[in-house]
Amino acid sequence: MGYEIHKTLVVSTGHIEESDSNQLAKDATSNTTPSIVVYEYGIYGHIVFIPSYFYNKEDVSKRYSKEFMYLLEITRAEDCTHLRIDRDGPIYEHLPTFIW
Repeated sequence: MGYEIHKTLVVSTGHIEESDSNQLAKDATSNTTPSIVVYEYGIYGHIVFIPSYFYNKEDVSKRYSKEFMYLLEITRAEDCTHLRIDRDGPIYEHLPTFIW
């Protein structure tokens, strides 16, 4: 029997801008962005589901920074379906970081 497995890329909230965090909070309560689905991850951050069957980069880029979009690109390139942005998540040296 084959199981459905979802991979998740985990990054620190330090890799997104404050404006992205604010937009994620808005989208988590309304989920009006048709190309991604955002969930709150408790007090730690957010989980973004990126459904490949209706992901539209242009739609998402209207709401989020280019750095956030790069995280989505990495998520998809690593064959992940979810991006977890976690205040306790790892900080990667090769990615931009923000202090806010």
